Amino acid sequence: LVNNNMTNNSNINNMAMPRIGIGTFFPGETDMKKICDAISLSNTLGYQHYDCAEVYQSTKSVGTALSSMAREKVWITTKLKGIPNNTDENYEDLKSRVEKQLELLGNVKYVDLLLIHFPGRNEVDLSASPEAVKEMASFDWFEKNIDQGWKNMIRLREDGLCRRIGISNFYKKHLDRLLQCPSVTMNLKENIPFANEIYIDPSHPEFKYVNYMQSLQIKVIAYRSFAFLPVIEMASQMGDTLYSKLNALKEKYGHNSIHETIINWLVQRNIYVLVK
Repeated sequence: LVNNNMTNNSNINNMAMPRIGIGTFFPGETDMKKICDAISLSNTLGYQHYDCAEVYQSTKSVGTALSSMAREKVWITTKLKGIPNNTDENYEDLKSRVEKQLELLGNVKYVDLLLIHFPGRNEVDLSASPEAVKEMASFDWFEKNIDQGWKNMIRLREDGLCRRIGISNFYKKHLDRLLQCPSVTMNLKENIPFANEIYIDPSHPEFKYVNYMQSLQIKVIAYRSFAFLPVIEMASQMGDTLYSKLNALKEKYGHNSIHETIINWLVQRNIYVLVK
C-alpha cells in the first residue's frame, strides 16, 4: 500500500488514492455481518480504498464497517448506475440518489471519487443477455446523452457530494466522445475524468488504451485482474504458455503467489488495482 500524506482537517480527505483497494461486490452473499467483518479486517491489514457502487447490495454493510474508521484515512469510491442524464428540472432526483449512497456508506458527507459505472442507460439490467445490454447501452444513445450526463457529474462535484469524478467501463470511443463534451472542452484540466475503472488482466493487458489514458493524466483502475486465473491455468494444459510465464515470474521475483506477481506487474505500469 502507498503511504499518503494526511491533512489535519478531519472534515476533508486530502489523501492520494491508494495504489491497491478492496472491491466490495459480493455476488450471492447474504450474510451482511460477514461482509462488514471482511471490510473491518481489510482495514486492520492496511487497506484504505473501498470501491462501492449503487448497484451493489453490500453497501449498507460496507458503510457499517466504514463508520468505525477515521474518515480522513479512508478513500471511498462509488459508482452511479448508468449515464446520469437528468435535466436541470429533475437534477434533484439524481442528487438524492447520491445522497442515499452517502447515507448507506456510513452517513459520510462526500465520496472521494464518483464514477459513471457504465456508458449506458441506468435502466440497463446487467444480468440480461448481451444483446439486451447492447441495445440499452448503444453508442448512439450514449452520444446523445453524455453531454448532459457529464455536466451533471460536474454539478454533483460542485455541490460537494464528491471530491472527484470519473468513469468506469468506458472504451476509447466513449472516452474520446466524452472529451468532446462542452463542459470538458471549456476547461479540460478541471473537468477531464480523474480515473477510468476497467477490466485488465494478463490476457487483456490493454497496453495501448492504458498508455493513452495516462498520457491524458487519467488514472487507470484495474478490476477482476485475478478472476480468470483458473481459466488461464486450464488453458496451459492445452498448450497456452501464459500461465507458465506468470509462474516463472513468480519464481524469479520470489513472490508468494501469482496474484502478487500480477499486482506488481500492474503497479509497475502505474495502474491502480482492486482486489478481494
